[in-house]
Amino acid sequence: MDIARARAIAEVADKVIDSARVEIEFLEATNADTGTGFIATQPALPEGFSVSKVHRLKG
Repeated sequence: MDIARARAIAEVADKVIDSARVEIEFLEATNADTGTGFIATQPALPEGFSVSKVHRLKG
């Protein structure tokens, strides 16, 4: 991956993190239970279900 592409990906990631930070600050400032909807939330899994992922490096 070239440097320009890696830098662009990092900049987008920074914006997503900044957006999440603002969403959290909004929740805290308004004592709200739900966000603005800008960042989608996932419904909770039914009882008895869990999510786990295993990532393995090849090499």
